Amino acid sequence: MMNDTVLGQSAIKCLIENFGVVQTERFISLVIREPFDYTKWQKDLFADMSVDEIFRAATDWKKNADNENVDESSSFIDSSAQQAQTHLSE
Repeated sequence: MMNDTVLGQSAIKCLIENFGVVQTERFISLVIREPFDYTKWQKDLFADMSVDEIFRAATDWKKNADNENVDESSSFIDSSAQQAQTHLSE
């Protein structure tokens, strides 16, 4: 498990690599400025999926990550960045 400092550094690095500095700053400002209910967002994110569909998607993701020889932390960061990008575009 990562400590908070490493997690924060990895997240910022991921955001900058995927969105650039300006969009990263926008995202950080958005998170600070507007209340964000992570639990509700996750619930809404998977609202149209059954437990079996979520399980299959997670299993497929894990298999792909293993096949690509990608370590779990960078795969998780990539996945989180994609979810953040989707949230920003809403």
